[in-house]
Amino acid sequence: MGDGIVIDEGTVIDGGSDDGTGAAGDTQGEEGELEIDMDEGEGLPDGENDPKGGELELDLDLEGERLETGEEELAPVTEAAMNAGTQTDPIVVTTWSDLKDKLSGNAPSGESDQNPTHYQLGNDIQPGQDDTFITVKSGRHIVLDLNGNTIDRGLTSATSSGYVIRVNGNLTITGDGTITGGYNSANGGVYVNNGGTFTMNGGTISDNTANCGGGVFVGDGTFILDGGTITGNHSTTNTTKNGGGVYVSRNCTFTMISGTISNNNAEKDGGGVYVNNVGTFSMTGGTITGNRATSTGGGVRLFSGTKFNLSGKVDISGNTKGSDASNVVLYDEKKITVSGKLENEKPIGVSNVSSSGAYLTGTFTSGFNLQMPDADPADYFESETDGLGVLQDETMEAKLAQASTITFDNNRPSPDHKTKKQYVENGGGGLPALKPNAFTWRGHTFNGWNTEADGTGTGKCTIWAIANNGVRTSVKVTVK
Repeated sequence: MGDGIVIDEGTVIDGGSDDGTGAAGDTQGEEGELEIDMDEGEGLPDGENDPKGGELELDLDLEGERLETGEEELAPVTEAAMNAGTQTDPIVVTTWSDLKDKLSGNAPSGESDQNPTHYQLGNDIQPGQDDTFITVKSGRHIVLDLNGNTIDRGLTSATSSGYVIRVNGNLTITGDGTITGGYNSANGGVYVNNGGTFTMNGGTISDNTANCGGGVFVGDGTFILDGGTITGNHSTTNTTKNGGGVYVSRNCTFTMISGTISNNNAEKDGGGVYVNNVGTFSMTGGTITGNRATSTGGGVRLFSGTKFNLSGKVDISGNTKGSDASNVVLYDEKKITVSGKLENEKPIGVSNVSSSGAYLTGTFTSGFNLQMPDADPADYFESETDGLGVLQDETMEAKLAQASTITFDNNRPSPDHKTKKQYVENGGGGLPALKPNAFTWRGHTFNGWNTEADGTGTGKCTIWAIANNGVRTSVKVTVK
């Protein structure tokens, strides 16, 4: 027999004859039909003989897959063929228009949430003169590996459609690389819309500017941050100017598992994150730091009806309003839901602001008593309002209250010995009992506090405490 024609790995159909006649000149017929001429008496694949000779016709459903003879490899498979099973190699894109066409096109056969289509940037891309933003089509399931490259819209002034990517389907970003150059008079460098889901597992969203959500605007859908960085974005255009890093709209969800939101700026509220009416922000990890707001909430600003779920090892620190610390600002007695054990190493600064701008007292957590039954909320939260401290209410939740600060100093200038503070509520009546402050000192055992400077005295005493508003007050306490 002559050489076979390789149709697919492991499948060979014999054709041709020993003397070189027959299938040597066979070609692929139209619409995937392969015609093989057989000499009289030539063996069929099942071992039977065709006494009359003739043609063996095989219908192939390969959708344009090229057939090669001899030892040549098959040509690259189509996008549909890659997605018929589990795709192993990403489809490389090298131009703005190519990426735009692929993400906005119809889904290849077999694409699903469990089997998304994988694309990879082959180089930095910028739009051509007539190119607009990139859209992920509704119903698509796409993973885009930035692969160390940049998607740069390159805008220098605001337009009504100045986002870089609009996510109407499901898009996951992976790898190093940057999404930048959006400049929108409305919403976001990345705009999540139409029930879409945007997941960020890597990369950076930076130097985008918008009216709301300079980095990411969640207008109708879900944003999951599980790696990567949102940094250096601005909400400055138009009139709203909220959410320098991320803006979460009504009935939308933002979940932060890991990653960093840093050094974003809002000309009004929510330098890092702004959550609007009935939006939900859940944070179980990651860092929000170095963000700035002109009005309130340099780190996180939560508006009316919002829900803020907090657990895990999170870091919300170093955010400012002007020159003042401003990490988390609640709205009109709304609460932080402690949805799991807190493991943050730095206390999270909190304030509660009414619709009229007044700073409020009162309980600001729910679930702390269940998740942290033996903990002091002052170890996990601190007040950012002058004159207020973080205390426990009668249900063991965290509250903001008028308080004086008691400072315990062990007079040992050593890294092993730190000054500790407790808040004593003003006007609470009775004699407040201070919690033990068990300082450690190598080679010594801490037995408790004395009320006299010479190391004597126990029981009740009068301590001069400096209230958070700077007023020196006499507070009676019980030393334990």
